[in-house]
Amino acid sequence: SKMETGKKHVFPCKKVALNSYGNIIIEVPCGKQDFSYKLVPEKEIYVEEIGKSILLTRQKPEGSSIKIKLTGGVFEVRSKRDGDRFSPYNMTGTKKLKDYFIDEKIPQNERWKIPVITCDGQIAAVGGRVDNSFAVNEDSSALFIIIR
Repeated sequence: SKMETGKKHVFPCKKVALNSYGNIIIEVPCGKQDFSYKLVPEKEIYVEEIGKSILLTRQKPEGSSIKIKLTGGVFEVRSKRDGDRFSPYNMTGTKKLKDYFIDEKIPQNERWKIPVITCDGQIAAVGGRVDNSFAVNEDSSALFIIIR
């Protein structure tokens, strides 16, 4: 039977087939999950929801890593939240995370997986991009963020 736009069919496995303007989209509703973990420097944290480990360390690692200014605050890794804004390194002004993800061409269903690292509630880094206020200059001590 021909499905009209907006019609849905829910399979037993909770996958949803949705007709969106003639495109059939298969959605897995249980895919997107909010997460939030406290980060303690030198202690690797496994984020089950995205299947990645995150480590804040003072030791400069081999390979690629991001560095942020070492401050005495409380660090956390979490999923994005509505209204999140940050000031991407090397850009002026702040940007909504949603707009940043659009600029970076990150598909909507992948965005929740990008780890947001905060310090005392302020965004320090989003994925591999540091916030301007946490950018490291020569004389500030740094924390390296390793996401693997």
